[in-house]
Amino acid sequence: MLCLDEVYIGYLPNHDEKFLTCLSSATRLCSYLSELMAACCDAVKFSRLVDLVFQSEVDWLEPLIYLLENSPKLKTLTLSTAGCPLSSWNQPSTIPGCLSSHLEIVRWKDYEGKEDEKQLMTYILANSRCLKTVEVSLVATSDLEKCQKECHKVAEKAVNKGVETLDFKLLWGGEPTSFPNPMARPSFTEIAGRLRVMSSAATSTQSKPPAHLTGKSYNR
Repeated sequence: MLCLDEVYIGYLPNHDEKFLTCLSSATRLCSYLSELMAACCDAVKFSRLVDLVFQSEVDWLEPLIYLLENSPKLKTLTLSTAGCPLSSWNQPSTIPGCLSSHLEIVRWKDYEGKEDEKQLMTYILANSRCLKTVEVSLVATSDLEKCQKECHKVAEKAVNKGVETLDFKLLWGGEPTSFPNPMARPSFTEIAGRLRVMSSAATSTQSKPPAHLTGKSYNR
């Protein structure tokens, strides 16, 4: 069986379940979610996956939950859902194993504070037992004060439910993340690196207004 470490999935018009199964050995996956891929997420097991970068422009909540359920060793989750249609939330009947035993870092780029985003954020923080770091980069049009209150309220609940220490950061004032053309197939390191640029990139650019970064550590 083909054994891969890093996989980048751009926009492919014809991939199916068999194609995704060939990639199931990946330890790092950067995925652009298309409608075809969304239909296959529940059937493919990523038993070695520890790092997931997830971008979508389609109905994304249910496919992402399937990916979490099928990635029991996941430690790092990076999301970008800017421009996605509003998704309906159906809470899973069981908690994904990665939340209970492995997930340590969540990064969310271009967070808009939409209802589906808030529901997923609440769910992840409420059910992750090993979570250490949450970094949320808000789009420039977000209501900073409102999002800050909502996110910190959720973080406090997470600590009360079992997380020992949680480092929670909010970044606001930068421009929405610019993704490369998926057909260009950049390396995993390149796309993941772009997603993960937080305060250092925003504060080092002198030509732009300074970003507003809030951070807080929560302890039981």
